[in-house]
Amino acid sequence: MCISWNIQSKSVKAFINRHGNDNDSTDYDLQSSDILEASYHKFVHKNRAVLAARVRECWSDPAVVKLLPERKILVAAGPDESEIKLEKNCPSTLDYMLQSDHVEADTRMLLHAQVIRYDDYKTVVIQANDTDVIILSIAHGLSTGVDNLYIKSFNTMTKIATCINPLRIAQELKRKFSVDPTILLVIHALSGCDTTSFVRNITKSNFFRTYFNNYKRFSHLNEFFTSPLSNKAVVAAEQLLLACYPSSRTQTSLDELRGIMAVTAFKQSHKIIAANLPPTFNAFYHHCLHVARQTDIWCRTFEPYLNLPPLDICNGFTKISEQV
Repeated sequence: MCISWNIQSKSVKAFINRHGNDNDSTDYDLQSSDILEASYHKFVHKNRAVLAARVRECWSDPAVVKLLPERKILVAAGPDESEIKLEKNCPSTLDYMLQSDHVEADTRMLLHAQVIRYDDYKTVVIQANDTDVIILSIAHGLSTGVDNLYIKSFNTMTKIATCINPLRIAQELKRKFSVDPTILLVIHALSGCDTTSFVRNITKSNFFRTYFNNYKRFSHLNEFFTSPLSNKAVVAAEQLLLACYPSSRTQTSLDELRGIMAVTAFKQSHKIIAANLPPTFNAFYHHCLHVARQTDIWCRTFEPYLNLPPLDICNGFTKISEQV
């Protein structure tokens, strides 16, 4: 169980519209015995780190540990670097092999899946609806060393649970397309995730479908895994995005496509023009810098300590008036 949400995570995600807002709300210092009186969703959104710490305290309570099933181990991870291993009729212990400074629970889950194989666990089931977890499991599943890895995902809209086999998908990607499954990390970040922006009117499925329809054309996307980010990698990402637009067959750059779409919309007297245009190349270049940073984090999933540089000194971020 990863309850990994901290101040770093909040600051990174604040740049994405679905996470950041300017609404004022109250920060609380909770105790594990406190009763929540505020609106639950609003309260959790503002106080995730401190709430996560209290949830971990509750799970660590001896009275709660007694309720765990026999011969089952519960690991409570985060929001700090330590991990607590809980087992019925046994004292709680810190598991030093699971300690990490990972900001997000997504990478911690895969790190845990790899580490627990040393305890002779050969099958791992992860229950998650988060796209990041699914993509990471496919990209890194073959590196965990476990025999079986499954994702149990529950669709809250259809009320249907789906079982996903990341290892089989990864093997099929290698067999059918001869691509390393880790390339999914680049496409996922390019098409938008918790820490990178989404491209208006271009869906994630469009990105993936366009890539696999002509994956050899975009081979330089692999250079997102190297630092510093190469010009060939950015050009390949730009060409992938251009190919996602149905009208981009003759355009060779985002700026050219943007100009043509603006003129067409103006001639058709559209009321909203700018918001529906593709990004400028300059904006997309900074997007690629953010993608490179996030891809690097995901690629280092199995490193316990990432020691990431501050946002204001790399990857398209800057500090103005002491704020990133």
